[in-house]
Amino acid sequence: MTAGVTGGAGGAGGAGERSGPVAHVAWSKGGEAELVAIDGDRVRVRSTIPSAPGSRIEGALAPTGKPIRLKVARCRREQGAGGFEFEIDGRLLDATREVRAEMAALVGPDAMEGA
Repeated sequence: MTAGVTGGAGGAGGAGERSGPVAHVAWSKGGEAELVAIDGDRVRVRSTIPSAPGSRIEGALAPTGKPIRLKVARCRREQGAGGFEFEIDGRLLDATREVRAEMAALVGPDAMEGA
């Protein structure tokens, strides 16, 4: 799957395929994010909106709607791949083991840091 490529063999076939990043988090103030990595309480997301270092950003996990809060450590602007333009590193606040496990499952085993 290549983001931004249209057409191709098969015409309308593959209409159910998504061509780009998957939104794992919907931010409360608008926008969405894709989980990139998780290591304990530390997370990295690619977000459609920025958030200043030191700020707290709130959202909900897309599959279940469980709330998450992040204390932002770093926010860098990235060239948009599929619309996600900001890479945010932060620390989870008040996250239960259940929420951390769900986030780790969304990221996948190959994106785990420190393992």
